[in-house]
Order: sequence, then structure tokens, then C-alpha cells
Amino acid sequence: MTKLMVGLGNPGQQYSRTRHNLGWMFLDQLASDWQINTKLKAALAQTVWRGDKLWLVKPQTYMNRSGEAVRRVVDYYQPDKPVVVVHDDADLALGRWKLQLDGRSAGHRGVESVYQHYPADQVLRLRLGVGRPDAPLPHQLEDWVLQPFTAEQWPLVQQMLQQALEELQTKW
Repeated sequence: MTKLMVGLGNPGQQYSRTRHNLGWMFLDQLASDWQINTKLKAALAQTVWRGDKLWLVKPQTYMNRSGEAVRRVVDYYQPDKPVVVVHDDADLALGRWKLQLDGRSAGHRGVESVYQHYPADQVLRLRLGVGRPDAPLPHQLEDWVLQPFTAEQWPLVQQMLQQALEELQTKW
């Protein structure tokens, strides 16, 4: 069997430790040797997951166009379903996570892009909570997710990533 796990994020050092790159941070727990494949528009790493080959994918298309890379990688590797997509979620408090297969993006543009290019009912989402800013205006949410975590938040972020990984290992 071949499995595929996609972490949503943005390329570039300025985004590396931001809330929006939690999907990439999650995948970095599983691999450190990433190879850029320009044809597939993704950084890729291979590992073993519960005895199966697992391809880890970091789209290099920026968040809002993640689906382009997902489609290319899926077409190339033909993984078993469902594909896991790991992403930040402002509707969950920092430190919370949720694993679900429901076909809704809840307004997350990276997830919407994936659904435009790949069937939503074949995507298992691992939602990682980043919470919301105090002010509810939409542009402030965009600014919020592009900010780095504070030093005080890092222990909670690391704990969330580890616990979410442990849960995913038991359910996928």
C-alpha cells in the first residue's frame, strides 16, 4: 500500500513558523530530508507508516493553490484513499485538534483548493487549532494566521503536534 499525507503551508522562510504553516510543521515530525520536485510542484519525503510506504507532501504553490500540487502528486503516485490533509484551523482553539472526513472546507482556502482538484470525500482532514484573534474581521484573520506563534505558545503547539500525530497513528 502507498499512503499520502499533505501538509498545507506556504513556501518561504518568512512563513516557516507561522500559524498557517502548521501542516508543514506536522510533517516535519515525520521527515527532515525534503526533495523539491518542480514537476509535481511539491517538496516530497518518503517514510514508512505502520508498515506502508508513506509519501509526505508540502505543496510549493502557496496555500490558496495547494490543490494543484495535490492533484499532480496523486496522479503520479496513485495512493490509497483517503489522502490525509493536515492544516491550521482558526475555528479550533490553540492546542486542540480534530480528525474528520466530511467534505467541508469551513472557509479554509487551502482546503477549498484541494477540494477543487481532488474529491472531498476522499480527504481525511487533520485540523490543528490556532484559535482566532480578538477582533473578528476577515482581514484580521488572514493577518493572524500569517503571524508566528509566540514563545509562550510554542510548548502548547509542540504538545498539540505530538498528540495529534499519536491519534492519527491509531486511526489511519
